Amino acid sequence: MFWFFRKRESCTVISEVTELTGELRAKGTVQIQGIVRADIDVDGLLEILPSGEVEGQIVRADIVRISGKLRAFVQAKRVEILKSGKLLGDVETQALDIQSGAIFAGRSQMNPGETPSVGPGNGLTLEVPALPQREASPMTEVHGQES
Repeated sequence: MFWFFRKRESCTVISEVTELTGELRAKGTVQIQGIVRADIDVDGLLEILPSGEVEGQIVRADIVRISGKLRAFVQAKRVEILKSGKLLGDVETQALDIQSGAIFAGRSQMNPGETPSVGPGNGLTLEVPALPQREASPMTEVHGQES
């Protein structure tokens, strides 16, 4: 009988009761639920969960997904700020996704198809408030046509 093994991606979790200071380097997925005061370099996904707080000079990853708080210059192929997320710092990325209700205070530089390559700068403040929910209503009138 043959056993087939799939290469498992590693996952590093910084739990809510953990505080890390210094430098963090990892491959795979890194989930931050606690407090990290460090420069971060992740070959993979960096996920800052709602209880997570990160502060550093620079954060690099393939994908940065923020539902907690991040204060740093960010270099990534893709940055996602979810509705509970807060990013204070400049971003250099190929794709930036900011959900309604998220907070982004900084500048973004979009580099489609390029590898990010600049350092931190001064930011501007932009707050994206949540939009009120509306019920869908059927279209009752078509403008420009007479019945």
